[in-house]
Amino acid sequence: MSGYYNYSMSNNAVSAYESGEKPLSKWLKKDLLDEIIDYYVETDNQQNLLLLPYLAKVKVSTLKSKLLFNSSWHHTSNYYNKTEFYSLDTDKLDELTDTIVLNWIEQDKANRKNKKKDTGYPAKCKFLEWSGTRKHPKATEHIEIGIIRGESFYRNNGKRKSIYANGFKILERL
Repeated sequence: MSGYYNYSMSNNAVSAYESGEKPLSKWLKKDLLDEIIDYYVETDNQQNLLLLPYLAKVKVSTLKSKLLFNSSWHHTSNYYNKTEFYSLDTDKLDELTDTIVLNWIEQDKANRKNKKKDTGYPAKCKFLEWSGTRKHPKATEHIEIGIIRGESFYRNNGKRKSIYANGFKILERL
């Protein structure tokens, strides 16, 4: 557990890690499955232990969205950044059935197929590209034609840019 936190976190954030809470990015699939196993063993829920092979087939992003809840926030840097912490939702674990988990697996498969079908569309976009130093940043505005696929703008030079970035604007769809 000590590998997750550093000395610039608040004491409350360190306590949260020690009690099983973590930022969303720190929850790995293995961690989730281990926590689920521990919970089912502690509560002597043999029926739901049988769900583990199915849960292992669910994408980690789906597991996070379905089985974790925002339990607190803490300051985690020298700049007092606010970081959301998440815990396993034991109420949802108690309600799990094989039908629910199999639906998640099917949704993941359908999303994967739909993602592959999304070939995107050409668009003319305006965005900022940053250079300079941290102390003296410089923003340069660019207008380019590229492909928008999903949440990304793919530039002709092979780089991509998030369409949700500050300063990004779709000027026209081609």
